Amino acid sequence: MSRPSLITTFQTADYKKKTIWLLGGYAVLLLLSYQLAFKNTWAIYNQAKIMEQKIEQAPLAAAKANELQQKLTHLQTLTTTDVDSTSRGLLMLISNECRENGLILKAFPEQIREQKQDMQILTQQCIVEGRFHSLLTLQHRIEQQKKLGRIVSATYHTRIDYEQQKKVLELILYIQSIQLPK
Repeated sequence: MSRPSLITTFQTADYKKKTIWLLGGYAVLLLLSYQLAFKNTWAIYNQAKIMEQKIEQAPLAAAKANELQQKLTHLQTLTTTDVDSTSRGLLMLISNECRENGLILKAFPEQIREQKQDMQILTQQCIVEGRFHSLLTLQHRIEQQKKLGRIVSATYHTRIDYEQQKKVLELILYIQSIQLPK
């Protein structure tokens, strides 16, 4: 006995079976179409969208590079590479201000060096005595010279000078700078 062909089986099947076979064939056709054509087209479409976004951002790349370069330059101006010149520059600035404004430099001890990751943080303390306005002017000038460091603490207090038998105003400054490895 021979097997009935697919066409004769389809012709003799009832309406419900024919509908199920047609839906199954339609699903197989959709799956094959997706695998053979639509999948690649969709991937190429997504790649084209990404490329278009990159092309739109390309003119902004030069501006972004300049902005990053300016940030790097700014950060490099905030850091120092020569510890001795920073300390000398700070001492010269403070001593000139003391001479011009009648202030007295009481103490300028050696810098404190602290190693953090790949940089060194240098802290310089200085104690200056004088009138409030002159001390405030000194503090302002040091803040303007960012290459020499940043003021991290400024404390004003009065003490009694037993030699002169009077109260004097002192300013204790802590100035920090960052040294990057060479």
